[in-house]
Amino acid sequence: LYEGPGTQICCDLKQLTILQNQTKAAKQILGGCPSCSSNFMDIFCRLTCDPNQALQMAVTQVLPVAGKPGEEAVNGIEFFLGEEPFFQFYHSCENVQFSSSQSRALDLLCGQPADTCTP
Repeated sequence: LYEGPGTQICCDLKQLTILQNQTKAAKQILGGCPSCSSNFMDIFCRLTCDPNQALQMAVTQVLPVAGKPGEEAVNGIEFFLGEEPFFQFYHSCENVQFSSSQSRALDLLCGQPADTCTP
């Protein structure tokens, strides 16, 4: 994760550790290209720790919490990041090879051939 000066986040250390652990596999796939890996992490950091996070997503579905009357848990959200972060990610990663399988990293992340994925 970026730890440079002037970094403004709204996550505590526990949340940052969880984010770092949950993105390890993807970072291994994208690790051959620093800009690709950085653009990938930028999207997830924005969705997880951005101080303006509330402006970038909306809850679309909640469900009752089992065994806790009156409590609800978020079950669906919609993101509003705009196209730019996704275009940056896609274009910085579209030719990155994942060495252990000799396939493109986006093939693995998209679950289909990268040329059928779009930003």
